[in-house]
Amino acid sequence: IEVVRPVVVRAADDGTEAWADLTIRVPAGKSVAVYLAAGELIASGVDSDLRLDVSAARVTATSTRGRLDIDAGSGAVDVRDAVVSDLKVDDGSGGVRVTDVTSERCAIDVGSGGVVGMGVRCGTLSIDAGSGTVRLEGVASSDVNVDTGSGGVNLLFTTSPKRLIVDAGSGSVTIALPTTLGAEVDIETGSGGITSDFAIKTTRVARNELRGTIGDGSARIRIESGSGTVRLRKSAN
Repeated sequence: IEVVRPVVVRAADDGTEAWADLTIRVPAGKSVAVYLAAGELIASGVDSDLRLDVSAARVTATSTRGRLDIDAGSGAVDVRDAVVSDLKVDDGSGGVRVTDVTSERCAIDVGSGGVVGMGVRCGTLSIDAGSGTVRLEGVASSDVNVDTGSGGVNLLFTTSPKRLIVDAGSGSVTIALPTTLGAEVDIETGSGGITSDFAIKTTRVARNELRGTIGDGSARIRIESGSGTVRLRKSAN
């Protein structure tokens, strides 16, 4: 551990304050857990299993390898250029951004704040957002589950998922998928329309419900929106 600048200790009316900037150098292959009450936590170029736990701080992880587990009480979380076996992000409030992430499993849970990003390549992808928009581009995942309490969902896929489940309490849902998509689809909306660029052989059509088959029907797509339009679009891949 390297102290970047001297530790500062100051007396104040409400007690003693102390802080310092620290650099922690991590040997490759080691498991490390870092806990921080407040400030900013940055992990860069670490080839180790990491647990980053903050109470109220911004967390940035760049070019990490190994497992990555981030737990933030409040504060934005930014993950970039990560090639990890397992990515887990739990953010109470602040919002999550993921850019160029490759992992076997990605699980993102945010209480308040959106989830945005691009270049998300996860074997399984799970997103739970209490409130806030979920907007991801360049998604390549075989198993996707997105649940939002309030806020829209916009996903642009570069490959067709085998299983896609989206549950939006309120907000429109737009899913862009490759033209080669084949899937059984089941779409329901509490209020709002349903539109599709894909030809669907329907088995059930109602005012706010659509069931049917696209192509060979090999994948499973289930979308439910409490209020808001559901759109299936063809992506330009």
